[in-house]
Amino acid sequence: MENMEKTENLLELNHVTFSFRTYGGVVQSVRDVSFNIKPGEIVGIVGESGCGKSVTSQCILKLNPEPPGFFGPDSSIKYKGEEIVTMSDKEMRKIRGKEIGFIFQDPMTSLNPTMKVGAQIEEIFVGDKSISKAEKKRRAIEILELVGINEAERRYNQYPHELSGGMKQRVMIAIALVGRPSIVIADEPTTSLDVTIEAQILDLLKELREKLGISIILITHDLGVIAKLCDRVLVMYGGKIIERGDVGEIFYDTKHPYTNGLLNSIARLSSSKDQKLTPIEGTPPDLFSPPVGCPFAARCEHCMVICKEQMPPEYVVTDTHKSYCWLMHPDAPKVDLKYHAAKEEVTNG
Repeated sequence: MENMEKTENLLELNHVTFSFRTYGGVVQSVRDVSFNIKPGEIVGIVGESGCGKSVTSQCILKLNPEPPGFFGPDSSIKYKGEEIVTMSDKEMRKIRGKEIGFIFQDPMTSLNPTMKVGAQIEEIFVGDKSISKAEKKRRAIEILELVGINEAERRYNQYPHELSGGMKQRVMIAIALVGRPSIVIADEPTTSLDVTIEAQILDLLKELREKLGISIILITHDLGVIAKLCDRVLVMYGGKIIERGDVGEIFYDTKHPYTNGLLNSIARLSSSKDQKLTPIEGTPPDLFSPPVGCPFAARCEHCMVICKEQMPPEYVVTDTHKSYCWLMHPDAPKVDLKYHAAKEEVTNG
């Protein structure tokens, strides 16, 4: 990584499509998703449940079962220039954990209750004869200390049920980091934690980025987490990315009604105690038969005829800010998408 130029992409996804064959038909979970990850940055992927966030992240390490899942013909995922989509399971073992780590959603269920913590951390070294048993233990204890677990040597010999929820999440982070990867994918890493522990975990992730220089892909539905941690944001809906930009651009210069709806549906410090939140009316699209136009059209108060008939193209707001919305067309009605809370309010709320 030291030899890579700052502008070079560690990871590139181009036109990634991933679907599942089911008894009810084909579910088109991810539809033509493209983005890149640069060294040392934290990129957030945000959206409602079922929008395709987790499936997209699992595509990167080919964790979705194939079959029933399958990639579309034009899908490309390149890590340091190497194509992942066509890799065999044997080739993927060199990538999983060692080059790209993964923090799974729920530490309560993701850890094996029958195995000691140390053994689970050391699983990444299975089959690696270049590392001795003593070295494996040393690295496991070292990574436990790095993620802020006290009495690391004692915790190494404990079972998951002997740890608190916050400590289990730290163990999950340790498992993702012990192989010294360049990228860590964190899938809803704070979902099951209380707000105090959540803040500690987010601070830890930021600290690890600074200490180790790793890139982080953060999957979440929580805009407070995005505001606190991320450099860039990808907003997903209906299996597609519908807006992308730097955190400041997404919070202060929203260009898509869905993003605006997400921002206005969360509590703010400036809100009065009797002020109600503004929900996004309706339900997400059916991905068995996704709409031909904008996936948000059925729920959008600014919907036009063309929104239902044709997917909007990419509209460039700045070099880093892109939106996929017909309201950006020069001939579209002028709509003021305003979010009146500062990013700091969301971070601290």
